[in-house]
Amino acid sequence: MRILVADDHDIIRRGVRSLLEVQSDFSICGEAVNGREAIEKALELKPDAIIMDLYVAKSSIDGRLITALQKLRKHEAYVDPDITQEGSTLLDVEEILQRSLAFENALVESEERFRSTFELAAVGIAHMAPDGRWLRLNRKACEILGYTQEELLKLTFREVTHPADLATDLAFREKLLAGLLPQYSMEKRYVRKNGSIVWVNLTVSSVRDSENKVKYLIAVAEDISKRREWQDALKKSEAKLQHLTGNLERRVAERTRELATKNAEMETQTEIVQELSARLLQAGDEERRRIARDLHDSAGQTLTAVGLNLAAIERETKVVAPDVASTAAESRMLVKQLIEEIRTLSYLLHPPLLEESGLIGAISWLADGITKRSQIDVKLELGDEIGRLPQDLELAVFRIVQECLANVYRHSGSKSATIRLNRDSQKLMLQVEDEGRGMSPEQLRALQTSGCGVGLRGIQERIRPFSGSFDIQSDRHGTRIEVKFPLRRAAAHAN
Repeated sequence: MRILVADDHDIIRRGVRSLLEVQSDFSICGEAVNGREAIEKALELKPDAIIMDLYVAKSSIDGRLITALQKLRKHEAYVDPDITQEGSTLLDVEEILQRSLAFENALVESEERFRSTFELAAVGIAHMAPDGRWLRLNRKACEILGYTQEELLKLTFREVTHPADLATDLAFREKLLAGLLPQYSMEKRYVRKNGSIVWVNLTVSSVRDSENKVKYLIAVAEDISKRREWQDALKKSEAKLQHLTGNLERRVAERTRELATKNAEMETQTEIVQELSARLLQAGDEERRRIARDLHDSAGQTLTAVGLNLAAIERETKVVAPDVASTAAESRMLVKQLIEEIRTLSYLLHPPLLEESGLIGAISWLADGITKRSQIDVKLELGDEIGRLPQDLELAVFRIVQECLANVYRHSGSKSATIRLNRDSQKLMLQVEDEGRGMSPEQLRALQTSGCGVGLRGIQERIRPFSGSFDIQSDRHGTRIEVKFPLRRAAAHAN
């Protein structure tokens, strides 16, 4: 049988050639590196079979490739059993460490991309250890506090907090560390290095690990010294106005104009922070897309080639060195498992189905994967009229569903979840509901009034560009998150 091999990776073509050349009844009549060249050579060489575009998931293609070709020669159908069977996902420690190292390198590159954004923020941002030590500060934070970063890294927040505000700050902080508050905000004073006082509007939230232990705190400080000065000045003016009778109306008008101008400036700063948040989300999505593509095109293809080489070693040593052949077979299966893990991780980072098949296909794939990996029964109630939506909106809805299912897995204890997605001429409606332990009225009230956790805040940030609405309801019977997107606004945002 004469065979044409078409693949854009040279290492794959060499692996297939080495696999088939030892078979007396198969011969490689030509190679092609892309689809156009494959068509041209097929017309010229007239091969009996064409092998093209071996995919990452097809790791065990040694004996099965030969079997498939033999079936093809007999005009019989062949289906790889791995397509319909769930592979084992166990990895040994060495492989996990190797994979962790690869992702650590990727995250280091990602950190470099985000560093400039962190440094250029218009507000002070700092990371703090649970014991109060500063871990990292941006330039604005150092400017507000009046210290260099090197000096602050040797101090704790207690040492630069005004004594009159320390007790209140510590009380809030203890509740945050205990998990009683998702975040807290307060106006407080810091004492600068030169002894001067600076007022800030401080918001502190926590970053927790998978065991819900606090890893570090994120503090965002906005310098409101000027505003406090204006407030103090306003109080003095009001006291004077009580004794003035002549120009009362003029003075009030002037003060009102001043406050309106300052409020407009503060609103502008808020818009800048919101825009920065949107850019961070976009940058994160782009980075996930890049990492997923690198995993698919580089690591996955290389591992596929390793599988081919191990298959060749196994075949060549089966008789002369059975122990070596057995080790090669075990290694080939481990490589196959690693490829499956990389493929799943790549899809979670950026599912290709979202671009190829749209939102319905991507959500169905995500629900199926969650069900298989976590034993949570994810039910889908998807309207027939959904169709294709603007790309940004489809990505936002997919990430929201992904975050909701992650919360169900991490927090609810529910054995099932339901995803409902419908649309009409005006809006797109999404509901994610579970039957878990739910939240107490106090916890729900804190989420609805004083802020929310990192995951839910990320959901709100994805909704904001589309002017959508967000609602969360929870009781002892479970939790329901409802999101609505105005379609007309979504189309305008896409344009």
